Amino acid sequence: MLHQSQDYMRLTVAAVPLQALLQDVFEDLYAQNKRMQVCTHQHTTHQALQVDVCKVKQLLVTGLHYAREQQRAGRPVLLGLEDTLLVYPILSIPGYVKRVPSMRMTITTESGLPPLKAWYVGSVDSPPSLRLPKSRSELPITYNQQVADAHYGVSELIESAQGLTQCYVIPVDVREVRPQTMDTLVTATMTELSDTPVCPEEEAFVQAVQDRTQVNV
Repeated sequence: MLHQSQDYMRLTVAAVPLQALLQDVFEDLYAQNKRMQVCTHQHTTHQALQVDVCKVKQLLVTGLHYAREQQRAGRPVLLGLEDTLLVYPILSIPGYVKRVPSMRMTITTESGLPPLKAWYVGSVDSPPSLRLPKSRSELPITYNQQVADAHYGVSELIESAQGLTQCYVIPVDVREVRPQTMDTLVTATMTELSDTPVCPEEEAFVQAVQDRTQVNV
């Protein structure tokens, strides 16, 4: 799981109404556990998301199931949806950050949601800092962190006497951060490659790379 979490996660991004996403989540949830109690707190002005719908849905279902294991008797699991920002520093422009409208999805067994920050710092180039699982049961939470990171979001896990609070912050429209070309696999066929003219400088360069390095051409 930890090895796979370092791999590039390809997204299939599509628009989904927020309420339709939540309905699918609860249908899956209650099909597996009809006795589970979830109280939803929606503090968002966004009506739809541009995300990988299947992965975000699985993130919510997995997170809620995990919270159920930490749930205290008589206290429902809280699911909070709140508006915030993700900011991305651009190192080539000192003092400038890109601000992207985002949503914090919080799953907790506490009696209330944790304080909401005005903004969270995202990254487009650094590797994810995953919370190492302490047991096999925590592996799904590691996957959830990977999903958040693939959306250039952030995740935060807060442990307490009441259990674990999960916070996942993702852009409302991941296309504002992740260009569509990153999710489009384009490969050339052998015929296309053989028909492509090669200039002498190009051949010489490739030959020099082969002679002087061990790169897989």
